[in-house]
Amino acid sequence: MFGLLVTALVTGLVFSKFSQTSGKVVFSRRATISDMDGVPTL
Repeated sequence: MFGLLVTALVTGLVFSKFSQTSGKVVFSRRATISDMDGVPTL
């Protein structure tokens, strides 16, 4: 019973570590505008 509890806790900790999102957003200095189906699109 104790081993099952430890396994569940470790699995939860590992999953929570890898499922965190990173809030990085990279902006370009230049915008690229091209026509797509005749409509100017970024």
